Amino acid sequence: MAFRSASKYIAKQMLERYDEGEHQVEAAARALSDKQRAEFNLRYEARKKSLKKSYLYCLLGGFHYVYFGDWTKFIFFTLTTGGLLVWWAWDLGTLPFKVAALNQQQAMAIMRAIASRDLKVVV
Repeated sequence: MAFRSASKYIAKQMLERYDEGEHQVEAAARALSDKQRAEFNLRYEARKKSLKKSYLYCLLGGFHYVYFGDWTKFIFFTLTTGGLLVWWAWDLGTLPFKVAALNQQQAMAIMRAIASRDLKVVV
């Protein structure tokens, strides 16, 4: 019973963080000009991570961490056999949130880069 309530709490926290990040991305996107938005879309499409690929790499033994660029977690995942498969099962359940969070981070980083570059040109 405690495990079920803990997992519900964690899922609720993940959903709240996802919603908060989504609102930040939308607000930042509204502040971009048309030219900046077109550049953002181009750069974002090239860098965003796919949920399908993430699941495939996860099923192949933790390679989703390599796909995400997190080599340290990949090494620990491999050395512990996916936390004796508990870590692996957890990752299968939380992968959509991880991919969404990573894509939101990528989006915000791209927007900051575009905005700071354009500010430097103006100054």
